[in-house]
Amino acid sequence: MTNDSKDDLKSKYFQWKVEGYEVASLEPHLDTDNSEGTKAFEEFEKNVGLVKKMEEDIKLLAEESEGFEEDIQAVRNKLKNPTKTQEIARDIHKLKGKVKENMFVTMMQGGFHVIADEPEETAPSSTPEQSSPATPASTPTQAAVSAPAQPTPAVPAQPKNEGAEIKPGFSYLMKDDTSEKTYEIFKEYINSHEDVKGMIITRDFPENLRKTYGFKEDMQIFWLSNMEKDFAIKPVDLGQLFLQIESFINEYDFSFILLSGMEYLITQNNYVSVLKFLQLVNEQVAVQGAALLVPISPATLDTQDLKLIERELKVINK
Repeated sequence: MTNDSKDDLKSKYFQWKVEGYEVASLEPHLDTDNSEGTKAFEEFEKNVGLVKKMEEDIKLLAEESEGFEEDIQAVRNKLKNPTKTQEIARDIHKLKGKVKENMFVTMMQGGFHVIADEPEETAPSSTPEQSSPATPASTPTQAAVSAPAQPTPAVPAQPKNEGAEIKPGFSYLMKDDTSEKTYEIFKEYINSHEDVKGMIITRDFPENLRKTYGFKEDMQIFWLSNMEKDFAIKPVDLGQLFLQIESFINEYDFSFILLSGMEYLITQNNYVSVLKFLQLVNEQVAVQGAALLVPISPATLDTQDLKLIERELKVINK
């Protein structure tokens, strides 16, 4: 990392921010070239690597143990701050000890239960005692799990912003299975507003888009791909993608961005990271008076996941 430029450091900073890490400690070093700032980023990057290994440990603990949900969540919350790796490591060590102790106690209790149940005379008396707590214990759990699903049928009311016109300072969601309508809306708006600068980020090959929709050569089109091309941006590099959008927004008085390929970004990263990325872009759009248009095929997302995106963007259906 010693040869990283300011843009490289900013890209790492936004990538970590999108992934949900607390990056406030890096902010004083974003615009500096001194060795202290470089060391801060190197240390943070090393700690991020450690934290990701710890996340795997916690994931395994969560799968293999029950009754420690609060402890596991407490550790997960701390994992958002890579500067606390030593403290987190101690917490995980303690938690593993508690889980092992609980497993030992459970095994011992299970062993004694088998011994007590071997005689036929004791079997009838032990069975009712253990079946009666089991039933109530499962009943509240089922109620608790099914309760959150209750609101789902009541939510499907159509969003209030359907048919909204494109205005500066707003981000829009277009429900479009193929993105064709979205490209047409974008093209129509750009062609009818000479003062608006447009940029496209897409899974479609740029040259094919230019031929299909007649976009001019000066239209910036970036391809979401792992191919080594000047116009390509790796889908997993959300930090670099955010910087590209931020730079374009800051360069012009009114910029209009079409971000296609959300489904691809989610499969290459994860839903939560892409949602946070979208929230960051939405904030920049609002502050700088730009506009953002995002097509999504509703069938590719869970209802709840789609609703969360709808809360961030104004929905238009045409």
